[in-house]
Amino acid sequence: MQDALIGWLREVGELSDAELAAQFDQSAHQRLVDLARYCVEGVSVPVDLTADEFAQWVRDLQRSHFEWNRALGQALLDAEDAQSKGDKGTAVQVLTEFASACSWLTLRDISEGEAQRHGST
Repeated sequence: MQDALIGWLREVGELSDAELAAQFDQSAHQRLVDLARYCVEGVSVPVDLTADEFAQWVRDLQRSHFEWNRALGQALLDAEDAQSKGDKGTAVQVLTEFASACSWLTLRDISEGEAQRHGST
């Protein structure tokens, strides 16, 4: 479900603001609510959004996901660099700190999995 919701976010995120607002209906609102509920910790979408507010929520979540995804990439590179230098503790710490700060559950899961992998090697 999470992959489908994030795929939807990417898909609608390619629309212009006007097109995005025009897509706003009960179904789109529910997808946004589901995205927040199942993919992002600590985010609750208001019940009474307007079409323009819906578009802004999509843009904000899209930007957040992009930034956290980019940060995960950097954390993975930093962890690999530390691991290659024989510093397993730093590798695990970088990934654990990312996981504790990231609100996107799928990205957190990746980071936690990689931290376990680095800790066991």
